[in-house]
Amino acid sequence: MTPSEVCLCAPFVREMSGSEHYNHSTFADLVITGLAGIVPRPDDVLEISPLFPETWDYFCLDGVGYHGHLVTIVWDRTGARYGERGFRVWVDGENRYTSEGVERVRLDIARVSDPGGGGKLYEE
Repeated sequence: MTPSEVCLCAPFVREMSGSEHYNHSTFADLVITGLAGIVPRPDDVLEISPLFPETWDYFCLDGVGYHGHLVTIVWDRTGARYGERGFRVWVDGENRYTSEGVERVRLDIARVSDPGGGGKLYEE
């Protein structure tokens, strides 16, 4: 089998990669930590260093879990898409940061060890 045959053989590649969903999680990670700019940190700071340009009309990353909180990042250049113009960071439904332009943000947030789910990720 030549290298080109290996690359074109989807079942073989899937079997060797360990998961057919590996690309999905890699793509999501690139969007969350790259494009939206959430910087993973071990302390109680939410750091966001977004890479998307201000020339985009809008961008939203909604409901990302981070240290037991739900984080939403919104950019609306004109206010036409989400109703409010500017760059906003929401933590647990509370607007914690607003600015006119896309910029780096650092917010102090207390880590939540159990965000009300009793340690469960789903209802039984």
